[in-house]
Amino acid sequence: MQTAPVEVKNFSDSQRTTLSVPASRRLNFFALVCVIFFTVSGGAFGIEPLVGTVGAGLAVVLIIVTPLLWSLPIALMVSELSSAMPEEGGYYVWVRKGLGDFWGVQEGWWTICYTAVDMAIYPVLFINYLAFFVPAIALDESGSSAWQVFFLRWMIAVALIAVALLVNWQGARAVGRNAMLNVG
Repeated sequence: MQTAPVEVKNFSDSQRTTLSVPASRRLNFFALVCVIFFTVSGGAFGIEPLVGTVGAGLAVVLIIVTPLLWSLPIALMVSELSSAMPEEGGYYVWVRKGLGDFWGVQEGWWTICYTAVDMAIYPVLFINYLAFFVPAIALDESGSSAWQVFFLRWMIAVALIAVALLVNWQGARAVGRNAMLNVG
């Protein structure tokens, strides 16, 4: 496996250390930008009723202010911590180093739980948007439909999950290539 040297400053003793990072895990710049885009701004799905509820002016203000108050501080924190501790593991590693093993494990479990719930939204959201273009898979006004429609929707969701799983199993480069295809 090819490796690429990465120089890291050790903040505890002000010395520089060179680490070897597996080259197969590295993304080119455009692929990284595409992955970041889809991670933090995949779209404003699900906010359609916002304008009708609060009005156009307040909706625009909320859409602009929320990323500044929520996403920007998180992005700055992640960039700082990932620069200071360039290890795989993200939040788990940072919490474990800062607060100890117990809280590191808690953070790991919390992340698994909220990610599982969050990821369950996307296949359903995809199918609901697809139903606008393929009316045969749309639900009727009461939210129910024939069992064949439910089965077809379920199969589409499983296929979507399988494709995403296969792309992720191929590694960071495959995820980056896929993100670039989706941006272009």
